Amino acid sequence: MLPPHLAATNIAGAALFAALSLPSVNELSNSVFGAGAGVRCPTGATRALHTVVFLLVSLLLLLQFGRQRSAADLQTAKDMVPVALFSALLFFFLASPDVYRLTNRVLRASADASCPAPMHILAHSAVFLIISHVLSCWYLR
Repeated sequence: MLPPHLAATNIAGAALFAALSLPSVNELSNSVFGAGAGVRCPTGATRALHTVVFLLVSLLLLLQFGRQRSAADLQTAKDMVPVALFSALLFFFLASPDVYRLTNRVLRASADASCPAPMHILAHSAVFLIISHVLSCWYLR
């Protein structure tokens, strides 16, 4: 069983996953990288940028929780840095157009299979939450 503040970090990570996967966020990031106006699908550049943002926010959450807890919990937060790195890689994988295509074969939620539909984002966020929770429990045992 995870300490409540680390479970909250996993939940926040799933929410962050959903936020960074939104088509409007992809569109904004794509416009910055010159992929063209109106491109709402993830590209390699936007996935890399969103992965870095995900990692930095995850680490900030861990530091924040570490400041609010005892010294023993701070050590646990330091132990979670490798989990945050793995979570960022998991984000990069789950946010890929290829995984969205695979999900679309099951959910049939989008005409453009490589772009995330709301159902894709919900499913991928749930998978992210489950995997990050299992990883955290395994790593801390």
